[in-house]
Amino acid sequence: MNVRVPPQIRDDSRLAPRVEETNKVLEEVLGPSSAPLVQADWGLTTDAAGRTQLNLRVSDWTGSVGYRFAPEELGNIPHMRIRLHRLWGDLLQVRSHVQLDESRWHLQEQAER
Repeated sequence: MNVRVPPQIRDDSRLAPRVEETNKVLEEVLGPSSAPLVQADWGLTTDAAGRTQLNLRVSDWTGSVGYRFAPEELGNIPHMRIRLHRLWGDLLQVRSHVQLDESRWHLQEQAER
């Protein structure tokens, strides 16, 4: 899995280890056949109340999906495993829709011949 973590996260002694651990969990969730095909991009934002939020966007050749996390969530591995499974499921749904559209296009193209 290719992971991009911006300097403001990498240089934060509180966030960096949590993000690193979450990346390991995400790689386990993706599995050895899918992990090399997925890009993970982290970002750091602040919500309307001034709280720090971490954004994680995962993508492949079919599209991307993203979730926001409170920094405290990353310390709860069982919770994160569930959230990352949902994130992966959302990306698989995007992939499925793209592949179905491609299949329909090919079938329509063959029918027109």
